[in-house]
Amino acid sequence: EGGHYIHDRRRRVHMYGLQSHRPGFTAVLHWQKMEDSLPPVQFVKGARYRTREPRLTQKATSPPGYLTESELITLMEKHGIGTDASIPVHINNICVRNFV
Repeated sequence: EGGHYIHDRRRRVHMYGLQSHRPGFTAVLHWQKMEDSLPPVQFVKGARYRTREPRLTQKATSPPGYLTESELITLMEKHGIGTDASIPVHINNICVRNFV
């Protein structure tokens, strides 16, 4: 997250944008990825800018949906996690540890 502070005589405004540096779980679950939203301009310290109508946007993330066992196995194979013999052990560990 990057941000800019804008000052005038009456108020201080923080404008920020989002930019993903590491995709994390969204590399696999791409439909969960939030789009980058960077400020539209690069601000120069000491320069003067006119403000427009303020706008507030609120967003929230949510946990990814559950995978079926076959989807999990497919993703594990795709990303080189486990072998044919160890995949059931990994799935059992996920269940025992209450990750599902």
